[in-house]
Amino acid sequence: MADIKVLALACGFDFTVALTEKGLYVWGNGNQGQLPTDDPRGMLTAPTKIPLNLRISQISCGCLHTALLTSTLHLLFVSVCSLMLLLI
Repeated sequence: MADIKVLALACGFDFTVALTEKGLYVWGNGNQGQLPTDDPRGMLTAPTKIPLNLRISQISCGCLHTALLTSTLHLLFVSVCSLMLLLI
């Protein structure tokens, strides 16, 4: 990721989410379902790009959750065994 511009960075208890000019990257402990991956309970030891068909404009993390706001104002909330897409 050395040559990728980071636009925003958010950290949870033991995981990190980065919004970059190339897309969304996550790494760390996902054992509580807080990472938006195909296997949300895994450990990612290196930044991993998440393939999304949504344009993310803002990111936020809490202790055990990730929130992503899309450019069309949809809120994607990832937490313990749940994935919700909310209209705001």
